[in-house]
This record gives sequence, C-alpha cells and structure tokens, in this order.
Amino acid sequence: MWPKGRSIECLDSFHSTPFGTPPASSSSTIEFLLTTLDAKMGPQAYDYADKPLHGGQIRLLSLQKPAGDSPGAWSLEITTLREAREPYVALSYTWGMPLNEPPFDSMTADRCHEFGCGGKSVLVTANLLSFLKHAEADRKLARNKFWIDAICINQVDLEERAAQISMMAKIYESAEYVLAWLGEADREPLLTGRAFRFLNRLAAGEVMPPIQSNAAAAAADISDSQASIKLFQRTYWSRAWIIQELVLAKKAIVRCGEHEADFGVFANASHHLATGTWGEVFNHRRHQLRRQVPQSVAGAHIAELYCIPAALKATKDCLGTEHWTNILLYSLIRSRNFESTLPEDKIYSLLGLIEGSVNVGAMPLLRPNYANPDAAAKAYLNLALLLLRESYDLLVLTCVEGQSFQPLRATTSIPSWVPDWSCRRPLGLRVTGYKRYSADACFDPPDGPASPAQKLLRWPVEIRGTGFRSILGLRAFEVDRVSLVGEAKHEVRQGKPFPSLLAILESLPPRYHATGEDKLEALWRTLIGNTAGQERAAPDSSPLDRGFARWLRDAVDEAAGGLDAEWSRRKASFARFCQNNLSWCELSGGDDAALAYYASTFSHGKHLRPFLTARKYLGLGTENVKEGDKVFLVPRCVIPLIFRPLAKPGDGEEDDYELVGGSYLHGFMDGKAATGIAALGGFQLIDKLRTIIVH
Repeated sequence: MWPKGRSIECLDSFHSTPFGTPPASSSSTIEFLLTTLDAKMGPQAYDYADKPLHGGQIRLLSLQKPAGDSPGAWSLEITTLREAREPYVALSYTWGMPLNEPPFDSMTADRCHEFGCGGKSVLVTANLLSFLKHAEADRKLARNKFWIDAICINQVDLEERAAQISMMAKIYESAEYVLAWLGEADREPLLTGRAFRFLNRLAAGEVMPPIQSNAAAAAADISDSQASIKLFQRTYWSRAWIIQELVLAKKAIVRCGEHEADFGVFANASHHLATGTWGEVFNHRRHQLRRQVPQSVAGAHIAELYCIPAALKATKDCLGTEHWTNILLYSLIRSRNFESTLPEDKIYSLLGLIEGSVNVGAMPLLRPNYANPDAAAKAYLNLALLLLRESYDLLVLTCVEGQSFQPLRATTSIPSWVPDWSCRRPLGLRVTGYKRYSADACFDPPDGPASPAQKLLRWPVEIRGTGFRSILGLRAFEVDRVSLVGEAKHEVRQGKPFPSLLAILESLPPRYHATGEDKLEALWRTLIGNTAGQERAAPDSSPLDRGFARWLRDAVDEAAGGLDAEWSRRKASFARFCQNNLSWCELSGGDDAALAYYASTFSHGKHLRPFLTARKYLGLGTENVKEGDKVFLVPRCVIPLIFRPLAKPGDGEEDDYELVGGSYLHGFMDGKAATGIAALGGFQLIDKLRTIIVH
C-alpha cells in the first residue's frame, strides 16, 4: 500500500532504513511502515508468490515479445544480485507528476494504471506507465532487462520491501547503466529536442555567453536556453534519492520522452550554468516561471535546480578521494535543495555513498528511530555528534546559518550548533568544503603545518551532556565584535535600497589595514568571498574590479528607494565619493562583459550579508548575523565562526554562546592577518585561546 498525494515518489516513505543497515527489528520497521500508510492501494492481480525472493536476490523485468502492433508481453525473472549473468538497467524516476503544469500535473503518485506482466496485471503510476510504453516502442530500449522498484518489489510484502531497500545502493551500483526518466516530452512540439541540443552545445563549450555573442546568435541561444529551463524544472531533480542512484551508477543516461543524452552532458552544461553568466539568464527565466507555477515547485526557497547535475558529478568525483565524513557532509551541503517525504531521509538517502568506506551498520548514531516524535531533529543531532567525533575538521559547524535557517528549532530544543538539513535554501559561502581557505593556519606550529590527525589530537571538541542538552566546549580566539551589518545579497539583487552597505563602504579607511588594499578592492572581494565563481581566489588582475564598479553604480541608480531619507542621504554621499575618489574614477569604465561577470559571481550565496567589525575588518556572513555578534578563529575550522553571546546567570561573563554560522573575513582566510595581529601585539595566538561554551 502506498500513500496518496506524494509529489515525489512514494518510495521515499519507505526508504527510511539506511542502506546496509538493518532495522532494529523487522516488527518495528513494519509498524512504522504501516503507520505511514494513509490510503489503500487497489487490487494487485500479479502473484509474487510465484517468484519469491531469497537472500541477495532481485527480480528483473523484460519484454518477451518484440514490439509491434500488439502490446508487448512483459515478464519477471529472478537473479542473484552478486551473480547477475545478464546486464540490466536500473530505472531512476519519480512516482508522481514529472512537471507541475498541464497535462503533467494530473499524474499522481497513485498506482492506478494497469500494466500487463506475465499474463496478469500490475498497477503502476502514470509516469511509470509512460516510460514502459516508450520502452515497448523503442526496439533498442526494449532489448534491456530492467530493475524498477514499483514492479520488481512486491509492494504489499513489507518484509520484502525492507530487505530490498537495504540493497538499493548495490542495485544501482551493479546496473549496466541507470536510466534517469524525466517523464514525457514537453507538450509544445520540438521544445524538448531544442533543449537537449542546446545542453549538448553548452556542455561542449560551443555556446558563447550571451553578453559576448552577436545579437542574432544571442537571441537564438537565449530562446533555446529557455527551452532547457523546463528540463531543470522537472520534479525529478529535487528527489533526494537520485543522489545515490546517479552517483553510484557506472553510467547514467537522462531521457525525456524520446530524447536522451549521457548524464555527463547534463553535468558539464550544469557546471557552465553554475559558474558562468548563462546562469543569470536561467535565473531570470526561473523568476518568470515562479509567477506561473505553484510555490511548492518553483518557490523562492528552492535553489537553482540547474546546479544539481554538476553537484552530483562533484559528489561522484570525491568518492574515491575523500574521507567518508567529508563524502557524507559534502553531499548534504550540495543537496540542500533536495526534498524527501521524511526530513530525516535527507541523511539516510545518502548512506549508500559511504558503504564502501565504513561499516554504516556499526554506527548506532546513524540508526533510524521513526517512533521518536522528534525523529528528524534527533537524526540531525546524532549526525552532528558523529561528525564532530570522527572528522578531522569542524566543517559541520560551518553548515549552521542561524535560527532563521533552523526551522526545527521552532518545535524542538535542538542545539544551535546542529545544522538543520530540512532547510532547503542555498546556504553558506557556496564553496563546498572551503578547501582554499585555511583561517586556522595561524595556529600551526613554527616548524610547519600540523597534520589533520595531529590537529584532532591537539584540539578535540569537548561534548558535554546528552541529547538536546548537549553542549560544546571549543578553544577559540576572539577576533572582534560585529559593529555594522549590511543588507542581504538577495535584497540588493531584488532592487531594494541598501544604505547599510554604502555605510560600510563609507566607514572603511582608504586602505584596508588587514591586507593593504584599497577599500574598494577589499569590498568587492569580500562581497564575493574572494572567489572567481569556483574554488579559487579571484586573481590580482581581474575584470571583476571594473565589473564591481559598474555593478555598484547601476545598483545604486536602479534601487527603488522612494522618499526614504536615509537612502537619499547615502546616495548623495556615494555620489560625492564617486566624484572625488581616484580609485573609483579609474575603475568606473567597466564594460558589459565585466558587469555580467561580477553580477554572476555576486549571485552566489544570496542569503549572506556583509558586515564590519569594530576594528574595521570586513566580513561576509549568514543573513542572521547581528551587531554585537563576535567573530572567532577556531583551531581545525578553516573559516571563522560567528557566535552570539548568551547572558550567563551569576557572574554575567560572556563565556556562553550560540552559534550563528561560518563567515568570510577578508585578510584572515589564510591565517596571515591573525598572525600579523599577534606579531604586533607581541603574543602567541595559542596563549590567547579560551574555552567558549556553545549551546
């Protein structure tokens, strides 16, 4: 029996046992599954008792009769997964509607369409039925044997279902290839074909950024790119379970209707969109689509779905090179915008990725407990505790973004230092792993950097208490207090006035003392985290500086400030600055290409806001940062952390904090500025470390 009304496949409700990890007991699994059923499935005529499964076995579906005028004759056979003699294709798809617009929005996750198998009838969903019809009509496709969850698993046998779910990662990993079915082609003739052709050209580097193309070519490419938007609006791309299905695949093919392409095409095209100016074209079209479709699919809180194939490829690339804790955490960071029916499945859907590196079944903290009313919060807490104990670094703490991005804190007492993975907004500095940052290098011994293992032994995290009462003891160096915060980046991009950002510019000394740069350069580098859109620093000589000047001038001119007195005053002050500042005059001639480059780079990390500290250090932090928050450097943490002091009963000392989130602090990201502060002050940084308590 399957739940009704799921926009993502109903199997999400039952994939809750982590792959490779048996449930605490079969009876508890069955009890959970039964309690989640909210509708009765229709009669199922096919008798799976004729083909029972035993340990390590799976069923495969094949077409026994060539496609022709008469319908194909499908049948099931049994094979042992480890000894599968014939290759098979594993289908990756959504049970519900593939696209939230007519006529697709009438396709529910209910299994109410008859499908002939072995001379009998199996009930399937509308989206799956459309794939099976395509398979019958496509002779090449019809020659394959398929593993399809809804047909190859007896859906009314809860014991079998739980056993097959535990094998899911191995099933997709062992397939000859995984077929990602996006659904039927678009209702508009030729639109889907145009989209596939455009993505092929984009992946091959044959499409110039629109700002660099001639008018006719740019218009044609933009038209084709808008056709491609529909492919990334497909509900398939927001399923949490596609991460393991595509990442573990030996090979993957993406198919929509009769059109198909290698997954590598989508990954390469996605990379160009995520890091180049074409992303701005997609963003503009995506904002138009938001006004046409329901908030649930194209809402403001969902990250750009066109980034997902690139993120999946990055996850696949790190499987053989990263520690299992990084594989799991990087995957969670990249999949922020994915959804699952149960929020705790944001974790459990990824456990198949680390099965080859660690014994997941031997980790009690990763064992699900669905009977707990706070199951998701408990799962997130347990994962954070496990990562703090097992990871060489403190990257998990940088994934916190403050209470606005921790919805579970409204209903549970989850600690501030636990990332809430149910929040589906694109958070953080948008550089997964922050590999080019090393803010904690200032704590390295004089004879050279310490190894990760040495750092772990020297700077362990003290964990006190249990459950939601768990608190952390961290050794940390206080850099400064936040004295001024600017507007969030998404507010600036929406054309809202930003007087506080201009106030930050006005408050800076002519030379930024942490680096010696002109204050304009320090500001533009800070606003983009000093990155050129990828995991590298913006070069010393870059069109980004001229692009920034043009971008800032246009943003000031276009902001709708109305009669706001503060905004008018700041604009007037900025106009005087532009007239009198020599550096500004040298940079103000940025062309359209430079403008597009900076605007595209600035668009990353839209939920960040700039801030200024009391000692005039520039930073970029979570949207939740406030004046009075404090910036700390913490050993084993490659970026600075922002903490908010909590009132301590009794002596009133500010030793107790809640974690607000990670930050970029200009000049401090390689440890040099902090080392310079210590040298000027005549002290050793490690002598200034103190223990702070994080609640």
